[in-house]
Amino acid sequence: MDQTIVFFIFTMLFTLLFGFTFYLMIQNLVGVPFVPSSAKKLLKLLQDLELDTEDSLFLDIGSGDGRIVSAASTLSFREAHGFETNPFLLAYSKLVSIGEKKSKFFWQDMNQANYDDYDVVYAYLTAGALAKLEPLLTERERPLTIITHSFKFPNLEPHSTFGKYYLYRVA
Repeated sequence: MDQTIVFFIFTMLFTLLFGFTFYLMIQNLVGVPFVPSSAKKLLKLLQDLELDTEDSLFLDIGSGDGRIVSAASTLSFREAHGFETNPFLLAYSKLVSIGEKKSKFFWQDMNQANYDDYDVVYAYLTAGALAKLEPLLTERERPLTIITHSFKFPNLEPHSTFGKYYLYRVA
């Protein structure tokens, strides 16, 4: 084989290996793996709840590839935001949402964020991450609707359950 082809193959393999290793390091630092949510199921749940969303802000904590934020932006929310710490997923989200006027993505650590402006929060996070998030979402004066997927908050009782989704109303 030509040395140029061998060098190219070696470079591509090294880049993939390094990129994947970097990705795993980020996931270990954050502690929350990327597992995509079904935008279709959550969208149906949000529609069935008949929330008063016209002037509301929606937030997806750990927004991953942005599918939930994009789906929520099609509803009557004023805007739909996503917080993400994985730089690859954040870049992808921003790229695929070009042209969506109500979708916005931010590089934001959930433990350092201000949640005061949000009315509906979605979080597909591990039990450990939800335990850290719980006091940040419950210590506020405005009402808040929280939807979690697969995992519950340790000290809050869900208002209702829809399959693997848990709905909380915090006053």
